[in-house]
Amino acid sequence: MGGYGYREARVYISKEDILAKISQQDIFKMILGYMPTEHQYVHSPFRKDNLPDCYFEWYKNTFWFIDWAEPIQKRKHRDCFNMVQDHFEVSFYKSLEIVNDHFKLNLLAGHHDDSDYVANKKKEIIQVKSKKKISHEMPFKVRMFNSLGDKDFWSPLEISRSDLIEDNVFPIIWYKVFSKRLRSHVVIRPQTRSYLVGNFNPRVKIYTPDKKGKGKWATNCCANDIWGLNNLPLKGKQLIITKSYKDWRILKNQGLNVIAFQNEGMYPNDEILYPLLERFKEIIVFFDNDRAGIIASEKLVDKINSVYPKKSRGIHLKTSLLRDKISDPADLIKNKGKVPLTNFLLENKLIK
Repeated sequence: MGGYGYREARVYISKEDILAKISQQDIFKMILGYMPTEHQYVHSPFRKDNLPDCYFEWYKNTFWFIDWAEPIQKRKHRDCFNMVQDHFEVSFYKSLEIVNDHFKLNLLAGHHDDSDYVANKKKEIIQVKSKKKISHEMPFKVRMFNSLGDKDFWSPLEISRSDLIEDNVFPIIWYKVFSKRLRSHVVIRPQTRSYLVGNFNPRVKIYTPDKKGKGKWATNCCANDIWGLNNLPLKGKQLIITKSYKDWRILKNQGLNVIAFQNEGMYPNDEILYPLLERFKEIIVFFDNDRAGIIASEKLVDKINSVYPKKSRGIHLKTSLLRDKISDPADLIKNKGKVPLTNFLLENKLIK
């Protein structure tokens, strides 16, 4: 706390004055030491936190630090100024002085709420936000993981809560999609559990597993949004390509180098795909065992081998499993357990 020389400000400083000059994220960074990103799990600096289960979220133009596990007698969610307050154990107005001094904003004789500078800055912020709304983004509202519905869905897949947190998977309450007919965003409130399973900021993929047909998936992702792309070694013996978050995580849990495309027919640009393929000696395409999946697998294998001869092969589960509604690793591990999946990976020389 030393070095700031706290004193009472002779001229009123407002948080609007401060935020006209620096961002909320900058103030969080002052305390945390890193620039925060929305919807990525982080540790709490205010309690013992072995598992990073806090996150940041925009709500009504404020960037919030969300901590559902904070003891009930303490503040659960903090804006940037609350973060400064609690870190230095000072009042709100003292927190403004600290920020002013730290960033050398010289606001003791600076701009006030009614100044032209602040008014113009507010107009700029409103204009930027109005432009963002036109860009067909998919805003969403996060909720806590609960011990019943969430665990019931993910545990049979042997995907743990720590896996989900590592992958920045969030359970959600609602999300918005852009309606071309209405020319505005509309709010979708799933009546069953729903998850953000692809966070490719600013693009997202939302999965409502209990929904049938339309509404099960919602996304604004593109072909270049690939699960696992940043988790790979620089070089390796094998790379498995699959087609969904669940299959990617299940195969990753078996110790494999794996990525997942958005779907079986959507490939990333050659400028992304081919440099990636060069890093591995063998490429295995692991799509569904139905006709569409097999055809898509053959097509991708041919594409790869046309550039890197004999480098790729396709595999799939036995087609006889379709009778039991099993088409991919997620179905197999859920309905038959881990042993059949392990045996399949052994038979296809993906593990030893």
